[in-house]
Amino acid sequence: MPILTPWLPSALRAPVSLLMLALVLPGCQPDDEKDEPLGADSGETDSGETDSGTDTDTGTDTGETDTGETGDTDESGDAGAGDADTDTDTDTDTDSDTDTDTDTDTDTDTDTDTDSDTDTDTDTDTDTDTDTDTDTDTDTDTGDSGSGDPVEVGHCDAWDDLVEISTVTDRALDEISDVVPSTTNPGVLWVHEDSGGDPVVYALEAATGDTLGTVTLDGVSNRDWEDLAVAPCPDGPGDCLWVGDTGDNGLTRDDVAIYTVPEPTIDGDFAITETPTAWRYDFPDGRGNVEGMGVGLDGLPVLVSKRVDGTADVYRFPRMDDSARVTLDHVGRVDTGDPRDEHPAEATAADVSPDGTRLLIRTYDYLLEYPLEDGVPGDPVSLPAPDEPQGEAAAYDPVSGGIWITSESANQPLWFVACLDPSP
Repeated sequence: MPILTPWLPSALRAPVSLLMLALVLPGCQPDDEKDEPLGADSGETDSGETDSGTDTDTGTDTGETDTGETGDTDESGDAGAGDADTDTDTDTDTDSDTDTDTDTDTDTDTDTDTDSDTDTDTDTDTDTDTDTDTDTDTDTDTGDSGSGDPVEVGHCDAWDDLVEISTVTDRALDEISDVVPSTTNPGVLWVHEDSGGDPVVYALEAATGDTLGTVTLDGVSNRDWEDLAVAPCPDGPGDCLWVGDTGDNGLTRDDVAIYTVPEPTIDGDFAITETPTAWRYDFPDGRGNVEGMGVGLDGLPVLVSKRVDGTADVYRFPRMDDSARVTLDHVGRVDTGDPRDEHPAEATAADVSPDGTRLLIRTYDYLLEYPLEDGVPGDPVSLPAPDEPQGEAAAYDPVSGGIWITSESANQPLWFVACLDPSP
């Protein structure tokens, strides 16, 4: 290089030459490299082509240290200053992207919390409503109608309150001595009058109390008809009406008997006459005044006597024999109430439960149910009973499992006690 003076010592020639090159080269650059004058990035050091692209500055390049292109060496072995102008635009774009990502993350967390609360509330409401509307009217409807679909009943473990179903509309039926539901004609009740009435059994519509028809027992009189039952016929197929001509207030009768006639199928108004079969009996201990009667599962009648001392004697037919008088078996004596009550404790009606395990005894004021163990009654429980003028009628309903009740006197109600818990 001609500008180098030979008078310089050899140790200083290289540094001086480099300095002079630095002064001369800016003016000798090609046109496409003259973007900015050298020195725009004050204080930068260019160490070659290794550029990390990382800035510690968020928008201002003044005073920053750029580790980008320091020490770039060209093929002639000279050290070049490199380019220092590209980093400013890159720093601005990077900062904007970072801010946008942060906002998106925050929105996502909020949505997740809201959904969890909503699901919890919905499950709770659904569980509460499902268990409410299930077992509502089955027991009440069966008891109120006294008919409907048959249920498997034996005895009852829980009873409902009394319900008045209807009123007997025929004023002439003013001495009804018993009531029993039909097993052949759903919704029909059979009744008869007390002593001195016609030898007739009347069919009543349970829902209205209207008289539907009559069955007249031919060739016999109503000396003192006291009780009634529907049970299998003792001398033939089908069910029979069992009529107890068993009353003997003066303890003088020798002609007490039970009469049976086939139960008819009702179709409209009817008036039927039947010749009954008579089943006669004697007491083992004299005479008795029987006002209660039921028929057990074995087809043998159970009789309950009326006493004035707060007790009742229970008897049973040993067999059915229409050709001879039979002597009753004495089963036992049961309490029917406080003897100081006098008439209210006297037995006026009786029945045997459909499964044969209970004995029902009606008194003037009480309705009592006794468990039967091998036919022997145990201690009673008291059931709901209406306040009536002269209650002498009560019977189990083998279809619905309840109990029907009515009284002497004109236009009396037909009461029903529904079974809430029938046992098969």
